[in-house]
Amino acid sequence: FSKHIGFFNYIAQLRFDLLLFCQLMSRVLHNPGYGVVKHVKKAQRYLKGTMDLPLTFTNKGNCSHLRYSSDASHASAEGYRSTGASLGFLGDNCFWAKSIKQKQVADSSTAAEAIQLHMSGNHAHWAKDFLNEIGHDTDQVQFDEDNTSAIQLYTSTQWKPTKWIGIKFYSFIQKIKDAFGYLHYVCSKDLQADHLTKPSRTVAEF
Repeated sequence: FSKHIGFFNYIAQLRFDLLLFCQLMSRVLHNPGYGVVKHVKKAQRYLKGTMDLPLTFTNKGNCSHLRYSSDASHASAEGYRSTGASLGFLGDNCFWAKSIKQKQVADSSTAAEAIQLHMSGNHAHWAKDFLNEIGHDTDQVQFDEDNTSAIQLYTSTQWKPTKWIGIKFYSFIQKIKDAFGYLHYVCSKDLQADHLTKPSRTVAEF
């Protein structure tokens, strides 16, 4: 297994589309399960099928519009963590995706969504600074959200930290006040990050 991952790491120097796969597989080198081995075999078939496919990566395109799509699926059982997902877009191209269990236990869907927005805001801050450093001026960051209560929570002039939404998550409010970004309502069926928090059988298309 380690030999296969080493091969993919070598190929990924020129095949940037394999970088995320190499990063994830490198975490389980010492104890790969059957499901992980299936992913490696699938990646081998993908590599074999795209050997003659030209993959071109350029710095051209709309680098001024930075957009994030965030969603969280609130755990139905008490004491369980919610699943959060975020997608980062530069223009029309997705450059970052993450779907994980949230570290905090949220008592409502609004709290789970608020926590996920905070996480997206942190990544957006890094991405915006990075783009500015390499010479790309970006507009206000757009944060897509389908939970109206979470939007009201972060746009309200009065707020109060609760047991389930700690004060650190309200730093996102300052980002909105400083015109770093703005919240944009998107219905659930059109929210792209929604597909990363639901079982695959409920997803019509991505």
